[in-house]
Parts: sequence; structure tokens; C-alpha cells
Amino acid sequence: FDYSVFLNPWDLPFHLCNTALFIIPLCLVFKMKRLFYFTYFINVLGALIAMVMPNYGDSLMFSASIMRFWYNHWVAFFMPILIVALDVFKRPKLREFIYSMIAFFVYFIFVLFLNVYFSAYLESIGQTGAPDFFFINSDFVADKLGKWAEDIFRMDAIIEVGGFKLVFHPLYQVIFFFVYVLLGLAEWFVYSEFYRVMDDHERLDNRLKEIELHEYAYLS
Repeated sequence: FDYSVFLNPWDLPFHLCNTALFIIPLCLVFKMKRLFYFTYFINVLGALIAMVMPNYGDSLMFSASIMRFWYNHWVAFFMPILIVALDVFKRPKLREFIYSMIAFFVYFIFVLFLNVYFSAYLESIGQTGAPDFFFINSDFVADKLGKWAEDIFRMDAIIEVGGFKLVFHPLYQVIFFFVYVLLGLAEWFVYSEFYRVMDDHERLDNRLKEIELHEYAYLS
């Protein structure tokens, strides 16, 4: 991104994976623990989903844009996990997960409003390219899930405010949010199991070292 994106607020990097690349350096430099746990739960999951369902078109596989896509999303996915593994921040507990979901709810509502407002504004001036922050303003995700998801997406609710036509997809967007929260909960349990395995290996390694020391002392 360059500074020209500030001229068009609908081009700002509000996608979850975009925000991760800004949040992680801030967390490391200023020790922003609460903000870090947001990116740890929310951005990591968003990056993983993006890699599972990439949103590039028919570009060449090794083009600069696709290489940048995979590099950026890998950083957004891997860095928060590495930061915790290196003990820069402590392992999160259930409390941090709940706080992260609350913050995600605020973010989700904020982005939802930006999507519909900027879409209505661009339509009013005859400009194409409606924003789709977090892919909740289009059928990008629904298209990959099948006709049933497309049908849910098409259940529109239109509100006219100040001459603008704000188009929501309420049922689809509510389901989207709760599914993301459930996936985040599953992610938390996977993390917990991963840490348990790490601790078991560490205890085993320490025990083997103790046995080696006892054997060395006995032979001496």
C-alpha cells in the first residue's frame, strides 16, 4: 500500500489480513498485549481462511501479485504463533479469547457499515468497484459454499438514508459472524492442545537430561 489509498477511504486496508501486517509491528514495538491477542485469534484465522480460499483471479501462478499474496498471508498466519512460541507474549487463556471475540464484534460492525455506506456512495456517483472488506459485502464466500449459501446471501434488507440505498444481507452476515466465532473457538482448542504437546515434550526432555546426569554421576 502507498499513501494514495488515503485519497479513497474505500481502498483502505481494512481486510483482516491487511490489518495483521500493521498490528503485529505495533504490538512488538509498544508491547500492546490486548491488541496482540486480537490478531492472534482473529487475524491468524482470517489468514488461514484466505489461503484456503484465495481471492486472486487468473494471474500466472508465479506472478508478483500471487507471490505477494502468499507471502503476506503466511506472515499474518505464522508470525503471531511464532511470537507466542518465543515467549514475547504469554500464552492466552480463555479470558483473552473472549476479549478478542468482543473486539472482533466491534470490528465486524464497523466494517459492515463501511461496506454498505461506501457501496451506496460509489453507486450514487456512478462509480464501480464497491468495497468488500472481510468479504461480507459480496457472495465471494457464499459462491464457494454452494447454492444454499447464495440463497441466504440474496436475502437483502435495504435501508434508505439521506438518499443513499444501504444494502445489507442480514441473515448471511449474522451466520458469517457466528461461524467465525465458532471457528475461533476451535482454533483456541487447537492452540491449547498444541501447547500441551509442547509442555509434554519439554517435561520429557528435562526428565531425560536428569536421567543422563544421574547416570553420569553414578559412573563417576
